[in-house]
Amino acid sequence: MGPVRRLRGGEITAILGAVNVVATYFGFRWIDKIGQRPLALGGYADMTAFILLAALGVAFMTGVPKTVVVMVASPSLSPPSRSVSALRAS
Repeated sequence: MGPVRRLRGGEITAILGAVNVVATYFGFRWIDKIGQRPLALGGYADMTAFILLAALGVAFMTGVPKTVVVMVASPSLSPPSRSVSALRAS
Protein backbone atom coordinates (compact mmCIF):
# COMPACT_ATOMS: atom_id res chain seq x y z
CA MET A 1 0.00 0.00 0.00
CA GLY A 2 1.37 3.40 -0.99
CA PRO A 3 1.56 6.58 1.02
CA VAL A 4 -1.71 7.97 2.29
CA ARG A 5 -2.66 11.33 0.81
CA ARG A 6 -4.38 13.82 3.08
CA LEU A 7 -7.58 15.39 1.83
CA ARG A 8 -7.77 19.15 1.51
CA GLY A 9 -10.61 21.25 2.85
CA GLY A 10 -12.21 21.72 -0.56
CA GLU A 11 -12.21 18.00 -1.27
CA ILE A 12 -13.80 17.24 2.08
CA THR A 13 -16.46 19.90 1.46
CA ALA A 14 -17.27 18.39 -1.96
CA ILE A 15 -17.56 14.88 -0.51
CA LEU A 16 -19.82 16.05 2.32
CA GLY A 17 -21.96 18.02 -0.15
CA ALA A 18 -22.42 14.95 -2.36
CA VAL A 19 -23.34 12.78 0.63
CA ASN A 20 -25.83 15.46 1.75
CA VAL A 21 -27.52 15.54 -1.68
CA VAL A 22 -27.86 11.76 -1.80
CA ALA A 23 -29.14 11.55 1.79
CA THR A 24 -31.68 14.32 1.14
CA TYR A 25 -32.98 12.50 -1.93
CA PHE A 26 -33.55 9.28 0.00
CA GLY A 27 -34.96 11.19 2.97
CA PHE A 28 -37.65 12.82 0.85
CA ARG A 29 -38.52 9.49 -0.76
CA TRP A 30 -38.91 7.85 2.65
CA ILE A 31 -41.03 10.75 3.95
CA ASP A 32 -43.39 10.33 0.99
CA LYS A 33 -43.48 6.54 1.30
CA ILE A 34 -43.58 6.00 5.07
CA GLY A 35 -44.86 9.31 6.41
CA GLN A 36 -43.52 12.04 8.64
CA ARG A 37 -44.89 10.85 11.98
CA PRO A 38 -43.53 7.26 11.91
CA LEU A 39 -40.12 8.49 10.78
CA ALA A 40 -40.04 11.16 13.48
CA LEU A 41 -41.03 8.70 16.21
CA GLY A 42 -38.41 6.22 15.01
CA GLY A 43 -35.81 8.97 14.97
CA TYR A 44 -36.70 10.03 18.52
CA ALA A 45 -36.44 6.43 19.73
CA ASP A 46 -33.07 6.00 18.03
CA MET A 47 -31.75 9.27 19.47
CA THR A 48 -32.85 8.25 22.96
CA ALA A 49 -31.22 4.83 22.67
CA PHE A 50 -27.93 6.20 21.37
CA ILE A 51 -27.68 9.07 23.85
CA LEU A 52 -28.15 6.52 26.63
CA LEU A 53 -25.52 4.28 25.05
CA ALA A 54 -23.11 7.21 24.75
CA ALA A 55 -23.74 8.29 28.35
CA LEU A 56 -23.11 4.76 29.62
CA GLY A 57 -19.97 4.47 27.50
CA VAL A 58 -18.61 7.73 28.88
CA ALA A 59 -19.48 6.68 32.42
CA PHE A 60 -17.73 3.32 32.21
CA MET A 61 -14.69 4.47 30.24
CA THR A 62 -13.90 7.64 32.17
CA GLY A 63 -15.22 6.97 35.64
CA VAL A 64 -17.66 9.89 35.50
CA PRO A 65 -20.02 9.90 38.49
CA LYS A 66 -23.34 8.23 37.76
CA THR A 67 -25.29 11.41 38.59
CA VAL A 68 -23.78 13.05 35.52
CA VAL A 69 -24.96 10.14 33.38
CA VAL A 70 -28.50 10.55 34.73
CA MET A 71 -28.37 14.29 33.98
CA VAL A 72 -27.28 13.63 30.40
CA ALA A 73 -29.83 10.87 29.79
CA SER A 74 -32.88 12.41 31.44
CA PRO A 75 -33.67 15.13 28.82
CA SER A 76 -33.92 12.47 26.13
CA LEU A 77 -36.47 10.53 28.17
CA SER A 78 -38.80 13.41 29.00
CA PRO A 79 -41.77 13.98 26.70
CA PRO A 80 -41.90 17.19 24.68
CA SER A 81 -43.77 19.98 26.44
CA ARG A 82 -46.02 20.87 23.48
CA SER A 83 -46.72 19.16 20.21
CA VAL A 84 -46.04 20.77 16.84
CA SER A 85 -49.75 20.96 16.08
CA ALA A 86 -50.38 22.77 19.38
CA LEU A 87 -47.62 25.25 18.53
CA ARG A 88 -49.11 25.88 15.09
CA ALA A 89 -52.57 26.43 16.57
CA SER A 90 -51.34 29.09 19.00
